[in-house]
Amino acid sequence: MNIIRVLRTKSRIKLPGFVSGFTLIILLVWVVLPASAAEIEASREISSETVYPGESFVVTVHIKADHEVEALVLDENLPDGWHVNYSENYSENSGTIFPETNFFKASTLEWIWIEKLSAGEEKTVMYNVTVPLNSQLGNFSISGKVSAYSVPDVPVEGFSEVTITYPPSEVDFSVSSGGEGSEGGSSGDEGREEENSGSGGSRGGSGGGGGAGSPESTRNIELKEVSSEQVFKGTHTCFTFKNEINDIATVEFDPKKNFGKITAIVEILKNTSSIVKEPAPGTVYRNINIWIGNSGFSSPENFENARINFRVSKAWIADHRVRENTVNLYRYDKDSWNPPPTSINGEDENYFYFTAETPGFSPFAISGIEEKTQSVEISPARTGENRTLSKEDISDDKTNSDKEKQGVTASDIEKKEKKSSPGPGATFVVAELLILYGILKKRM
Repeated sequence: MNIIRVLRTKSRIKLPGFVSGFTLIILLVWVVLPASAAEIEASREISSETVYPGESFVVTVHIKADHEVEALVLDENLPDGWHVNYSENYSENSGTIFPETNFFKASTLEWIWIEKLSAGEEKTVMYNVTVPLNSQLGNFSISGKVSAYSVPDVPVEGFSEVTITYPPSEVDFSVSSGGEGSEGGSSGDEGREEENSGSGGSRGGSGGGGGAGSPESTRNIELKEVSSEQVFKGTHTCFTFKNEINDIATVEFDPKKNFGKITAIVEILKNTSSIVKEPAPGTVYRNINIWIGNSGFSSPENFENARINFRVSKAWIADHRVRENTVNLYRYDKDSWNPPPTSINGEDENYFYFTAETPGFSPFAISGIEEKTQSVEISPARTGENRTLSKEDISDDKTNSDKEKQGVTASDIEKKEKKSSPGPGATFVVAELLILYGILKKRM
């Protein structure tokens, strides 16, 4: 009995201790769990999902946590041989270099933040990737993960697939507001020997980018000039063309997305573009194709405030009797020519300079309207028999008329002379009177 009482007493002592220990464990879990269960979200964007060997594209990763975290790390993995063109760590919002407390390890492609990431704060990383020229064709994947102190690894979601392919030798285009054209001819890589170098960097954007392709027949291209620029959201982009034959000076716009390195092509054509159904209205000065990025880039979703600056020779305007205020840069879109708003912005000794707004890029034509000159037709003289008189007839008539005038005048003069001088009858009468006067005088 004593043994049973002792056991009961010990169990009563252990029960409160057990409850206290269990409560302490729950309290510790309640305090520690939020820190260890802090959720991190990471998503990836790829500027172009189709890339040619040797070209570049932009990768953007957004990181966000719902609780404060420390020692945040982004670890990206690329296919073998793909090169990261990375010189600075910068955020999309500020565009500045990260503080010294942050690091980028190029060897492992890791971004490390020493400072804390506040709840709701977002980190953005952008880097340029170049595909090697000898890359195999096919589909490739980019993977990555994000981790932090006391936080397990979280995979980066979003886009990850990139397709490597060769530029097509022919492109099936149908010209539309999306910048895609009709039947084609040449590859977008032709004419790169005349390229005006841009600032270098990456390629294309979501919706297209990188090297622009052309559907124009190579036989109809007089000049192809290429320009490349870095294209990022919030930064005004301007492609410059300097060839003396090229009357397009610049093409500029405000991008709505990050595209990296974009290629623009201006094609000066010998005749009307081979991908349009009819010539532009008016008297055409130049037929031109303008291609920006890949097919599909020419979309209002990708850019705004697009303008084309061009020139027209004063000699051509004078020779064709075209008024400079009638010059337009017509754009071919949806099977018709449409004149976007065009204005004169200057002139010099040889050229007038114009600016045209455009919603997209496709075939264009610089055209003006000739002045109409009114001609006055002189009806030929006709005879009474409704016969047209020849020059000889008119000359003969004039001679006869002069002769008639001269004849009438001579007759009148003779008549006047006859009237003014006494005739033979009057002389005879006078003689008789003189004889009678003499006879009478003798008798007296």
